[in-house]
Amino acid sequence: MRIAHFIDDFSASGGTERVASNLTKLFTNHSYEVPLLFTFPPQMSKPFFDFGNLTSVVVLERENKYLIKEMNDNCKKYNIDLILFHGYHSLMFNQNLQKFQDLEYPIILRTAFSTKNFLKINPKYPILINLNYNLKKFINFHLNLKEYYQRKLEEIASTHRIVTVSEVCKTQMTELFMGNENLQRNIFCAHNPIMLPQKTTSKKQKIVLYVGRLREKKKNSMLIVRAWEVIAKECPEWRLYIIGEGELKIIIRKYIHDHNIPNVQLLSPQKNIQDYYAKSQIVVCTSNSDALPQVLVEGAYYSNALLTTEFDGGYNEIVLNGLNGFVVPKNNLREFINKLLFIMNNEKIRKSMMDASPSLTKKFSPECVIKEWENIISSILKKEHK
Repeated sequence: MRIAHFIDDFSASGGTERVASNLTKLFTNHSYEVPLLFTFPPQMSKPFFDFGNLTSVVVLERENKYLIKEMNDNCKKYNIDLILFHGYHSLMFNQNLQKFQDLEYPIILRTAFSTKNFLKINPKYPILINLNYNLKKFINFHLNLKEYYQRKLEEIASTHRIVTVSEVCKTQMTELFMGNENLQRNIFCAHNPIMLPQKTTSKKQKIVLYVGRLREKKKNSMLIVRAWEVIAKECPEWRLYIIGEGELKIIIRKYIHDHNIPNVQLLSPQKNIQDYYAKSQIVVCTSNSDALPQVLVEGAYYSNALLTTEFDGGYNEIVLNGLNGFVVPKNNLREFINKLLFIMNNEKIRKSMMDASPSLTKKFSPECVIKEWENIISSILKKEHK
């Protein structure tokens, strides 16, 4: 089996690119080949994450009217069996969706979003201050966009496999296609694998860790910064590490400076992210909309207590409220602060949560995840041989 990746920008340092790199390692470790990677013109000439020396990169022009022919020709050249699209936007929002239907190879669309959240509007916070903006977005979405987005999902599911990263998102997708077994049969779940080095014996420090894109609506990254403004005064012995890039980075840096918030390190994405997981004690997630953030999975693997906001995806597959962390209402600053302070100030409970976390990561092991992918690939082979 020879697999081609398709990524918008292979040089980016986001979760999509990191997971694609991890899957390349996972597949090649289990007798699959990944000889080809398609990308649109990247910002940098080299990938941020490692895709191996055996994977060739083909840069595609977005407006090329021969785009599909070029992809088909390259797939033929490299004897590709299927194409794995990373990120729903590559197919969902492409102006020329119909062109992708002319690909001569099976497509798997790996989605990193919650269907339920995708089919509703995410408000801009604080809601009351942005009431006019939110009202306009809400009306436009329900009058013009919701039906269009759902129709596009159905169009993709009618001919291709859609792979979610959590069981919750798979359930949401199948419920969306209730009554249409043909569409439901094309929906699968394959968790993102943990492809980090073996856990080290690094001594745990009083560190709270946030890892992810620094974005406003989906990730709500300012929540941890506003929370830390309060927490830093009460727990001066603790430090906060924020690791990521995004449109909020400049705003966050300015906010930290203007409000004189101590004990915060704002870092770029790290290739050795395991070193930070290994020495932190608490990992936080502030998402308003997500599928199943890898930061929670990897944080648990490295024995961290977890704190996350509610979102429509699969946080409950890795965070058991009260056992290895807490789940708080979306964008609830006061509750987020209270629960984070509770974990920080109660060493016995924190240690119990840290000890409980690793046992919840078994389904994300390479051995378990490759079985999920083998099931998906098997379904494609059966269809192709009919």
